[in-house]
Amino acid sequence: MEENIFAFIILSMFIVIFIAPIISLFIWLIFKKHFLIIWAFSSVGLVLFAFVVITIIVLADSHEDKVNEEDVDEVYEEMEAQLPEGDVVEKIFIQIKQVGKHTYLRRARGTLPRVDYNTKNYNDKDFKGTIIIYATYKGELVGKKEEDFEIDAGEYQSNSLEPKELDINAHDQDLWENVEFEHEIRGDFE
Repeated sequence: MEENIFAFIILSMFIVIFIAPIISLFIWLIFKKHFLIIWAFSSVGLVLFAFVVITIIVLADSHEDKVNEEDVDEVYEEMEAQLPEGDVVEKIFIQIKQVGKHTYLRRARGTLPRVDYNTKNYNDKDFKGTIIIYATYKGELVGKKEEDFEIDAGEYQSNSLEPKELDINAHDQDLWENVEFEHEIRGDFE
């Protein structure tokens, strides 16, 4: 959330300093109206427009995270009876899926290929360690990615990787559509 607020502040400053003066200059040259008044109105209008766009993006992202968390919760509920008691790695659920595909039409709409992994810690203690994500194609290892991993008790996280981080060529449609993912978690509870 803090990154979105920071991005909005930076974008607002950029609009007021660079974009609004250019628009104001064109309007001033064409209609001979007061430059500072036009600058003020165009700044306010563009900042409000940016606020609306960023708000829509944040709401869509939070809705997607909520849906993904509910999916992870459903898997946990199905397996809860089979899990051991206490704080164990098996109670850290990870859902890995590929999103998007590489076509020029979709690329313009922002659905570039990525690998999303959603995690939730159902333990009573925080966990610190590493996660290793393996990508396999037709039974052969294509690539793997190891990342530091920290998750608090009861916390849900959503992360993404670019396919190239797992040595996946997203331009190869057969590979992208048939790649499978596995994971391994190593670490300790705190």
